Amino acid sequence: MKIILCDDDPLTTRDIRRRIEKRFDGAEVVECKSGQELLSLLDFGDIIFLDVEMPGLDGMETARRIRLRDKEVSIIFLTGFTDKVFEAFEVEAFRYLVKPVSDSDIFTAISKALERKDREKYLSIEIHGRRLEIPFSKIIYAEVFNRIIRLHTKSGKMDYYGKLSELENELGRGFFRCHRSFLVNMSYVKSYDANDVLLLDDIKVPLSRKKYSSFIRAYIASIKGEPA
Repeated sequence: MKIILCDDDPLTTRDIRRRIEKRFDGAEVVECKSGQELLSLLDFGDIIFLDVEMPGLDGMETARRIRLRDKEVSIIFLTGFTDKVFEAFEVEAFRYLVKPVSDSDIFTAISKALERKDREKYLSIEIHGRRLEIPFSKIIYAEVFNRIIRLHTKSGKMDYYGKLSELENELGRGFFRCHRSFLVNMSYVKSYDANDVLLLDDIKVPLSRKKYSSFIRAYIASIKGEPA
């Protein structure tokens, strides 16, 4: 479990970190002092405790930018006020905790976030005799060549033998076959045009002309949180 603490007050992050590490043995806890520092990370982990009131890039704008890259990480806002609670729904915040936060507030929020993560679906593949379980949410896109499927995930690339049509059926809702050789996770789509789909980290994959209209429908459904 990886938890990120982002608050411009180092005493706050140090205190929460101490309490988390005492309660959850083995947890990896990362401290950030600003929204800019948080956004510079390559991996947002499993849970983010994010202060709302920070100089420069505040917590709400930081969360909006996080959601452009990661739709799954649980964002738990920390604040001394409650007037931003409705904005928190816009960025799909998991919790909204008012300072000072108690041990019960922190531990309950983490436990509930982990329960939510445990319900996630996993893709089971075999590579060189080793069975791997890949969370659907960590798959950015897949491509096929010479009967080999290459998964591009947030942890790197991995190849295995298979059919893209079978992978498409297994992943189901939330993924789109934008080209005969490419399958994309709609959560990582940043933009598109008539020829390409732009994904996380400015990765471009081709968009088939025949798929263009259905891709637009799937994209609109994705950003609305509706079935494609």
